[in-house]
Amino acid sequence: MYDDVVAAGVRSFSERTGRNVTPTAQQFITILRRSIQEDPHPTWGGWQQDLQNRYSDPGVFSDILVRVTIDENVMAEVTTFDLLHWISDHMADVCPVPKR
Repeated sequence: MYDDVVAAGVRSFSERTGRNVTPTAQQFITILRRSIQEDPHPTWGGWQQDLQNRYSDPGVFSDILVRVTIDENVMAEVTTFDLLHWISDHMADVCPVPKR
């Protein structure tokens, strides 16, 4: 259930940092990416294209994973919990849609 864009981002991240991403965490990222594309929120309106473009770049996922490892002090492998914990504090950083 992996996505080519996510897989490329994870490979780039692993090459840059020497750290891995668990298969379940990769699936979680893929679900998030597909949700942006296939299940957009009605209030996104004009932001939809920006979101789709932004999350079509593997480098975005590699950069986010680097931030997760720093902020969550990940030593070896990024897990789904690391991602959920990080997103709970940083969703506004990665989403261009202003909060209401």
